[in-house]
Amino acid sequence: MSADNTIGILITRHRKGNEGNEEEYRVAHAQAIEDIYSQPDYPSVSNPVINRKHVREIFGGSHVFHSMKEAISAAERLKKIIGYVEYGICTLDHHEVCFPASDRKRRRRRFFK
Repeated sequence: MSADNTIGILITRHRKGNEGNEEEYRVAHAQAIEDIYSQPDYPSVSNPVINRKHVREIFGGSHVFHSMKEAISAAERLKKIIGYVEYGICTLDHHEVCFPASDRKRRRRRFFK
């Protein structure tokens, strides 16, 4: 049986007000991480659609890092804690996405329960 798990590093644009680096990094353990893409033909499709709700479920509670070095270090620590990680550490580069959306946008998109 396959664990189908990975440690994901999500790379996104910084939220308004952050100083310095223009990217943010979030680290999370996930199973079936490919489900963050809405198109079933990914990766054969060059521009897959991101399922933001699923991304929020995986990375919503993650700590925000401001350098890739910090994120990789956190991912390595998480990997040691978990033990077996079938697909290792992967990066999901979505620097075009600002995550999370502002509270106003989140309400409009019904992300709040």
